[in-house]
Amino acid sequence: MFSPNEDFTELPSNSLQLLLVPVYLGYIAENITGDSDKRPTYLKAARAYYRSYLERLLAYNVIAFKLPWLDDEGQIIEEKETTELPKIDHSTRRQQKIQRIETQNKLEEALAKLKKERERNDDEATLVRF
Repeated sequence: MFSPNEDFTELPSNSLQLLLVPVYLGYIAENITGDSDKRPTYLKAARAYYRSYLERLLAYNVIAFKLPWLDDEGQIIEEKETTELPKIDHSTRRQQKIQRIETQNKLEEALAKLKKERERNDDEATLVRF
């Protein structure tokens, strides 16, 4: 149905919804519940579906950024299977948490100000009506 040498603008509009099939499959694989022993297999399958979707978007020039698992020629870079988490310095982790908390507090303050402003505007609009 789709040819890799086509551009996004050349794709038939009635078949654009079929570009989303890997996303739907990834979503389904990601949300399978049941046997917890098979969960990593389902998650790997979901990851493969999502990657397939992004690679297809890149091939049709819908996105223009480099995908981290592809080299410059578009070939898949082999990944090492690792269950080890990256080592992060404790002070760096602490600083990241502090920054996240500060950002969250600023956002909460801004939200509170917006809510007060909206209430004030609602009150003024009510007064103008009467």
